[in-house]
Amino acid sequence: MSLPVAPWTPGMSPSRVLYDEDVSDLDNLLMDEQGRLKAVPASVYAGISENRRRVWTHKHAVYGLPTTELVEFVKELIGGRATLEIGTGAGCLGRELGVRLTDNHCQEIPSVKLLMAMQGQPAIVYPEDVENIGAIQAVNKYKPQVVVASWVTQLSVDSSPGCMYGVQEEHVLDKVETYIFFGSEANHGAKRVMKRKHDTYRRTWMFSRASDSVLYVWSKRR
Repeated sequence: MSLPVAPWTPGMSPSRVLYDEDVSDLDNLLMDEQGRLKAVPASVYAGISENRRRVWTHKHAVYGLPTTELVEFVKELIGGRATLEIGTGAGCLGRELGVRLTDNHCQEIPSVKLLMAMQGQPAIVYPEDVENIGAIQAVNKYKPQVVVASWVTQLSVDSSPGCMYGVQEEHVLDKVETYIFFGSEANHGAKRVMKRKHDTYRRTWMFSRASDSVLYVWSKRR
């Protein structure tokens, strides 16, 4: 049996297919007692094959896989400033950072859930600590100095790739000192905000559903 486990956004077709296999043994390794993804050392993911890792992330509607090394690196970039996570999803990165978690809960919308089901994509089950609020509304409400995001899809504007429920990241950049984005170079490297000056970090301790994990940082504090 095969699974469409490519990163998904509404309107996007799965680009790769991997073979299904039993990955239930990874649940206790990667999830906490409440069934939520937790940060683990990069060595844990290094010991899991790419196929098993991607099948597991597909089945649990997970995209970014925050390692303890990634969390510590992002904490250094934040430097104690007021921080908010947008597009939180299941919330692992922001929860490990100890910051406020927000998401527009778009995968609870019936039409989105139906489309995802038709494409064989499990929908996110949003934890109770993830506030249901859009990214721009959250930034305006909480006025953070730093915004963190993981695998967030940009708002589709003028037929550009993205999603109607995505984030207009240009507005986020205009309102904060620093925007930290963890994702995939292939899936996110062509975003509109890439035209603005930023730093790019690739490290062996970065893992996600894709094999080209990357951290992008836009900062007014240079």
